[in-house]
Amino acid sequence: MGKLGCGIDGVLNEAKFSEPLPWIGVYIASASLACALAMATDLIHGFRHWKLWFPCKFFTINATSLTIITVAVKLSVDLNTPMPWGQDQLAKLSSTALICSLYINICIQLGTGVIFEFQLEHALIMFLMLVLLVVLSFSALTLPGIKHY
Repeated sequence: MGKLGCGIDGVLNEAKFSEPLPWIGVYIASASLACALAMATDLIHGFRHWKLWFPCKFFTINATSLTIITVAVKLSVDLNTPMPWGQDQLAKLSSTALICSLYINICIQLGTGVIFEFQLEHALIMFLMLVLLVVLSFSALTLPGIKHY
């Protein structure tokens, strides 16, 4: 039995389900501050260059991007709902495969024990997400050179 798993009597230990909530609050506050700073930088940039609109140079998330991210991560960010069955944990794992931007949520869940099954699979998917991020970053770095040719 892991930190949260079912005991011999079949009762789920829910004592740690609310443990990640303070960390989630800190994470949300930090992400909101970063977004607010990026939007303020766009606003200042627009005023300094006499733009009649506010260019999205530093904060480019639009409604479509937010909708896709929200749909993709629904199960994975359900942080304190008990999911005692293997199928529930597998659904959380499948949703984790769709995440590309909320990597920290999975770290919080693994660290506090909310995810107690398929931990190795979650870690593997998180590693693959980092590899994809590195590949995407290096591809973006080559783009100006390719455009030049």
